[in-house]
Amino acid sequence: MSTKMIVLKSSDNVEFQIEEDVARQCLTIAHWIDDENTNNGVPLTNVKGKILALVTEYCIKHHVDREKPEDLKTWDDKWFMNLQTDPSTLLALILAANYLDNKTLLDRACQAMADMITEKTVEQIFTDFNIEKGYTDEEEREVLEKINGLLIEKRIIKKKL
Repeated sequence: MSTKMIVLKSSDNVEFQIEEDVARQCLTIAHWIDDENTNNGVPLTNVKGKILALVTEYCIKHHVDREKPEDLKTWDDKWFMNLQTDPSTLLALILAANYLDNKTLLDRACQAMADMITEKTVEQIFTDFNIEKGYTDEEEREVLEKINGLLIEKRIIKKKL
């Protein structure tokens, strides 16, 4: 028996041919398959080819080894550890997993992100993600004072931090 194949099209027109059963791990794609004609492929306008390649790699692995949870955990740990070296790609993967409604991928990617930023300073996180500081030092001080005031008022803390 042959497996039905579908084509996923990224926002930058990269195409991926994938088994329908594998693609159905992403509920957005599953709904598209159920509700639309997939003869021309499934357009994924919010996912670039580089990220869709990662999503398909993850889904294929989780389909092939679905009966081997220990193997999947080991593979996931190594796979996400590699992604932690590229925060921008990991963030794009989180956004794609959310858009594609793949809860397993989303949860693991978010955990990898949390592990990556734990114990980092705000400045380190800004650097990792190429974020420009949005406030002047004075504005930042004012916001922190307001937050401290609210925390004291709500009795969350007893004295100014």
